[in-house]
Amino acid sequence: MAPMAVMPAFQQDHAWVERENRSNAVLNQEPIPQLVKPGKRGRKGGVISSNAKPKAPAAAKDSSRSERSLGMLTKQFIHLLKEEQGTLDLNQTANKLGVQKRRIYDITNVLEGIDLIEKFKKNNVRWK
Repeated sequence: MAPMAVMPAFQQDHAWVERENRSNAVLNQEPIPQLVKPGKRGRKGGVISSNAKPKAPAAAKDSSRSERSLGMLTKQFIHLLKEEQGTLDLNQTANKLGVQKRRIYDITNVLEGIDLIEKFKKNNVRWK
């Protein structure tokens, strides 16, 4: 087995070697390899795919946004809780309010945290 050649200390520095390679590429007019595929870049520098969904117009967003705020949903949730004699099924409530179940969980977690409601059975809440 042949002995390995020892590289000088200055060549072991990878950053120095990389800088040297890049400067040689510029002098030789060679293209520098890209680390990221070329394309449209997003806010954080990532590449955006071409099948991204277009954004809705701002005017349409604003009206439904205020109607679907967490405060308004909480008022509607409490109104439903009063109508249903103090017990609610969370799946049915999400369908009635037209929101994701995750939003209903946000509401129930806060109301449960301040001891207004309690969870019982699976996906059900009632007044405490």
